[in-house]
Amino acid sequence: GAVGLGLSDLLELRARGAEPGATPGDRAVLFVWLPGGPSQLDTYDMKPDAPAEYRGDFRPIRTNVPGIDLCELFPRQAKIAHRFTLVRSVCHDFADHGGAHKRFMTGRVPATPTEFVNDAPAVTSIVTRMLESRRRSPLPACVAGVDDGRSHIDVFSLGSAYLGPSQTPFIVAGDPSRPDFRIKDLEVAQAAATRLDDRLHLLSSMDRLRRDLDASGTVAAMDRFNQRALGMLTSAEVRDAFDLSREPQSVRERYGWHAYGQRGLLARRLVEAGCPFVTMVWENPFPGKPIPAGCTYNWDSHAVTCHIFDDSRWRFPVYDQAVSAQIDDLYDRGLDRKV
Repeated sequence: GAVGLGLSDLLELRARGAEPGATPGDRAVLFVWLPGGPSQLDTYDMKPDAPAEYRGDFRPIRTNVPGIDLCELFPRQAKIAHRFTLVRSVCHDFADHGGAHKRFMTGRVPATPTEFVNDAPAVTSIVTRMLESRRRSPLPACVAGVDDGRSHIDVFSLGSAYLGPSQTPFIVAGDPSRPDFRIKDLEVAQAAATRLDDRLHLLSSMDRLRRDLDASGTVAAMDRFNQRALGMLTSAEVRDAFDLSREPQSVRERYGWHAYGQRGLLARRLVEAGCPFVTMVWENPFPGKPIPAGCTYNWDSHAVTCHIFDDSRWRFPVYDQAVSAQIDDLYDRGLDRKV
């Protein structure tokens, strides 16, 4: 998919980090995953002159770039169209979420057109496999942000397939706009911290025993997760990168006090800190709150009476705020050549 277009370039640039004059770790991908998903005919490739059955309820508006029109519910993006590019060559022929997810996330034609479990690794696992062992930073090579209860990566076809469970992204579950949001895997109680070395020694001994008994690769994956988690737990750099409270209130308000906005801001912090690949799933902008009548959990229309436009009227303005703030922020901070 769109990510696959840049993956070979990303890995090539990483390899060039060893060349004279090159800066290692100076490229990153920030991937916003909109499951469901919103149709291009209602967003970025509108057909206002098409028959009513195709063109939808919305009208296009002009942007600051001649020849590029967007949905009327994207006024913020219309003002910054000079800062993004629309790629129109990404497509698939699967009339099912599962096949489409797998086709897009793996860059390969899946064996089956339904369900979400990959038979080829997702791009997130390829990045983890290729980059994590070479990195000196305690930050993981790949991070994925999702809603609570959605951290099973196969839901979004982010599975590692034959690369094994150790090649999955570091999952950040929860709504970053909540005042009690915490990265659970990065917290250690003070009392437990004093006993960390003893516990790790015991864990290492037990895992060596269990590894002989487990040929599935799960224990080896747990070993890798433990090593990664330990490095992250003891790193102020990692804690700071995930700490949204370090951002000025004005910046957080610019992104919006919802899951889309604060997850987008977290993504910017991570790529700025040196994480090479960040995936943020924007599914429900207000997790835990009632969804307006006529709206679905994602951009779907499974009912006879089509409700997708009511859903879009609720969701598009939130998306427009978050994605336009993210694009502007990357440029304002000089990250547009990196990310």
